[in-house]
Amino acid sequence: MPGQSVTRSLRKRSSSASLSELQWLLLARMLERNYSVRDAFESLSRTYPSSRAIRNICSGLKEGISLARLLGSSPFERELSFYVDFLSLDKSIMVVSRQLKKEKTIVSRFAGKIGYQVMLLLASFGLLFLFSQIVLPNMMSMLALADERSESVMAVFRVMNIIRDVLMILIVLFVLFVLYIIIRKRENYLWVYLHHHGLDRPLKVYATYRFVIRLNCMLENGISLIDALNVLRHDDSTRMVNLLAHHFDEVLLNGVDFEKSLDMAYFDDDFHSLCLLGIRSDDFNQALEDYEYMVELKLDRILTRLSGVIQAVCYLFVAAVITMGYQVLLLPLQLLQEY
Repeated sequence: MPGQSVTRSLRKRSSSASLSELQWLLLARMLERNYSVRDAFESLSRTYPSSRAIRNICSGLKEGISLARLLGSSPFERELSFYVDFLSLDKSIMVVSRQLKKEKTIVSRFAGKIGYQVMLLLASFGLLFLFSQIVLPNMMSMLALADERSESVMAVFRVMNIIRDVLMILIVLFVLFVLYIIIRKRENYLWVYLHHHGLDRPLKVYATYRFVIRLNCMLENGISLIDALNVLRHDDSTRMVNLLAHHFDEVLLNGVDFEKSLDMAYFDDDFHSLCLLGIRSDDFNQALEDYEYMVELKLDRILTRLSGVIQAVCYLFVAAVITMGYQVLLLPLQLLQEY
């Protein structure tokens, strides 16, 4: 039965591996040379005869299944399954490749910085816990210390533990709040609420930055601004970008001048200024790249300052642990001097 054949093909495809990015880029080159989609996949299957993923797509296309339903679950193919509904396959492949490379570069550039500081903070918290809960009580019992000075040392550690616990609770609550917003898909509700109270500056910069990255990836591949906005406004995977693209597209469709359309309340003010300069110099793409560079530079400075704060907190905890431990070791000598 045809329906059963389609179901079997989809089931087979969902359990198989995805194509590599290199294979997709090779496919895009063939499509640019006027291959049809089916012929391009057939040619690719001859180049990679052992690839089950390519064979499954070829058989699915012969059965009349749309390419979007045949794509796998890799990050590349998840993005591609959205774009192929709006753009040609070769354009979709090039846009997704460019987009994922940019995002990977950004993550590798900034995650390494903050990741080291987070590990340092956790290590200092662990050292404090180990010393105050295990090492210090054993030292106190072995040295038989129970006077007011030893109690003052213990009080200092109790205060430090309270500070540590408060910091950990705040961090955990923040992470849980962010996860709740993302899982419940409430990013835009939060943004609108903060915007009404004038507290949305960080979210505005973040959303504008992601919007610019995705928009620029399409413009660089020859897609018109209107078509690019039409794609972004339907992308539910990036809801804040979706909101920006929706309002921007609606303003343009209503006949508002392009320069005035950039002066939108949800856009970052710096984006508006840079775009005006780009329009006047007849280089809108360069303006987008300048905005990306400016935001990355600002983020780099913020992370540098944040790293300094985290390091200061860690060094403070470690210095306090060492100082208090040294004081405990000196207590027996102080007691002997009194006698």
